[in-house]
Amino acid sequence: MRRLHEWALNRFVRTRFRWLRLLLLRCFPSLNGDEADVALRELLRHCEAEEQWDNVRLVEQTRAVLARSRVIGASMAIAEAKLVDERVPDLLGTAEELLSEIEGDKAEDLVHQAMPLLEEAERIAVAPHPYRPLVLATLGHALWQLHELRGDDKHLTASAVVLEEAYDLMGVHPVVRFPVLMNYATTLLAASAVGDGAELDRAAGLLAEALPLASGPELAKVWSGLGQVALERCFRATELDGTRREHADNAVSAFEQALAHSEDDQDLRVQQLNNLSVALTERFVVDRGSVEDLDRAETALREAIACGRPDSAQTFTARATLASTLIERHEVTGRKKDFDEADVVMAELLEQVDPAYDQYPDWQANAALLRQIAFERVGELDLLNEAIVLMESATSRAATPVVKASRCEQLATMLRERAVRRRDEAELYRAAALHQEAADTPGLSAGRLVSVLGNLGGTMRALAALTGMDRHRAAAVRAYQAALAAAPEQGAVRAALLGNLALGLQDQYDHEPDERLLEEVLALHRAAVGLTSVSSPFGALRLHHLAGAMRRAWAIGGASVDDTVEAHRDACRHGRESAPEIELRAGVAWMRWAEDRLAWQEISEADQHVLASSEVLLRRQASREDRAVWLVLETEAGALAARSLVERGDAIGAVERLERARGRLLTTELAAADRALAAADARVPHLADRYRKAAERLRELEIVARSFPLNRTSFEPEGSP
Repeated sequence: MRRLHEWALNRFVRTRFRWLRLLLLRCFPSLNGDEADVALRELLRHCEAEEQWDNVRLVEQTRAVLARSRVIGASMAIAEAKLVDERVPDLLGTAEELLSEIEGDKAEDLVHQAMPLLEEAERIAVAPHPYRPLVLATLGHALWQLHELRGDDKHLTASAVVLEEAYDLMGVHPVVRFPVLMNYATTLLAASAVGDGAELDRAAGLLAEALPLASGPELAKVWSGLGQVALERCFRATELDGTRREHADNAVSAFEQALAHSEDDQDLRVQQLNNLSVALTERFVVDRGSVEDLDRAETALREAIACGRPDSAQTFTARATLASTLIERHEVTGRKKDFDEADVVMAELLEQVDPAYDQYPDWQANAALLRQIAFERVGELDLLNEAIVLMESATSRAATPVVKASRCEQLATMLRERAVRRRDEAELYRAAALHQEAADTPGLSAGRLVSVLGNLGGTMRALAALTGMDRHRAAAVRAYQAALAAAPEQGAVRAALLGNLALGLQDQYDHEPDERLLEEVLALHRAAVGLTSVSSPFGALRLHHLAGAMRRAWAIGGASVDDTVEAHRDACRHGRESAPEIELRAGVAWMRWAEDRLAWQEISEADQHVLASSEVLLRRQASREDRAVWLVLETEAGALAARSLVERGDAIGAVERLERARGRLLTTELAAADRALAAADARVPHLADRYRKAAERLRELEIVARSFPLNRTSFEPEGSP
């Protein structure tokens, strides 16, 4: 029998005659396990000597049939193998062709057409047939596509299960290994968005296995996957673990490699230009470094738009990403041109793309954030209303629960801004409910959860201020405490939360004074100041808040005058360096407190900060509401400074200080009336002309007044005409 087997074995390597295959199968069941293994190794040796994949594949097919023959018998195993050879290649090829055409509105229909073909192929190609891992790799990819289209986690889980089996069965040949490795890595990358990082590490390992098997566009896809891993690690890294910049650098390098290997595939090149731009922008965001990375990102995106198909998903994505990059640069440079172009790009995109498009809600969310920024610049409530409408639509169509949570938080923040402006209690309750819905979403990252809870605390503080209810003050404190418990031990995020918690407790102290509570407030403010960088504009704000807490402590004998004065002086000094609005607010707060103590010299010192900061602020392009607040503060400071000068015997100086504040207020009001003046031109042009002449004369007088010092000791009135 063994000789017969050896003869059949030798012939089997060189021919595929059906009777020889049948003979071999009939011989194998008579051999024991060791003899079968020897025979298989001999067969494999012959095939490797021939260096033909067809023969190697024949070995794997034979091994599969032999294994099945021990379970279902030789005849049924042969029939099963024949069915696989006849049906599976066609089923698999047709399914792959359908999946390759996925794009646009018909994407889900194409996947649904492919699924029955793949399910039948999976049913026929039972393990350990060598076709099975290829079938499973394609089936897993189709399930992942369904997850991408629907945002349905059950398809993502099913994809991971199928691809794990494919990985276990895939064997050694690159034709099978590469698609299994790539598809499994892609699914794990998607799963890592809500995982604990283990999926990300596994995906990186699979991509490292795939790297030596790839060339050309396939190599570009592997490098792109490695870039996605590095980018996700950058997103997950905390501010203090020291790896964010390293991961951002790795992402940029990987996408540069992907771009270099995608020359022959235009669509793939556009995708890699998009990816590279995201990595460059993230690297800038990590440490707010040179805008060179933003400039490179802009260049890459403009190339992607220029060379991409106008109606392709990648080109649409490039346009949306360009808008985000321009906004990021606007935040750094203040260039109005960048903001205006970003607004136009997003408006055109939403107008030109079908609302049924998968990414349309993402772009609505981006456009909403642009409208919110525009509102913060000019204070037009209509802009905030537009932002809310866009974000509501984007939230209702969020692809995943985590994405919906993010949009709920953004929508709630917009609603809070509008509610505070309108003093709308019902809308504040709606904002709080949205924050809570976001906080309760499973799978939120630690950073996102901290942000949601912090914003919830802010909304509850606003509700407490509007309603005066103790339960809202307590809810704000609980939200801040929960956010603090989830925050990293060091860094800017923790500093902000410490400051917010201090303010929440300070609200409770103001409502019901408790010396121990005030001690806790002071400790939290000092901790927030200690964690804030000297160069941060938030340093002045936190010193201002600390000074406010120290005034409360001074009032009950818990802080000395000298220490409290120094806290106010520090807040004003830091504000002058980085935050003139805080310098203005801190200066006025100091003047009020100094008036209570009749400390007239301190009022004069604080007034110098008010004058310097108001000069800077009122030259800015700002909303009417902001300018109105600044003018009210400067006017109040003028009155306090005038009283101080009177108390010190300088009546003329007091009059001049009052007139300076009044002149500033009038000048600003005149400037704000330009739009009304344009309307008056059409109706009463002679009055409009007189108004302009008077306004210009007032500006001239104000310029002349600024050239005189405020410490004049004499004043000669003009003679009568």
